[in-house]
Amino acid sequence: STFRLHGNIGPASVPYTLALESQSLTPGDRVLLMGIGSGINATALEIEWCQRPSSPERSRRPCRDPA
Repeated sequence: STFRLHGNIGPASVPYTLALESQSLTPGDRVLLMGIGSGINATALEIEWCQRPSSPERSRRPCRDPA
């Protein structure tokens, strides 16, 4: 786990873990991102993984055209 390897990195733990695991993801995979904070604070987000953009212009486009 990220916590076991790197300690408490707080709010950066979700994107940090995603960056570490991104090599094992393929386009079309669904990823559930979850975070729990101190007190009564939690969030979750499901995303569809896309190919890494080759240019900044492509990064603004959706993975696929809306149906």
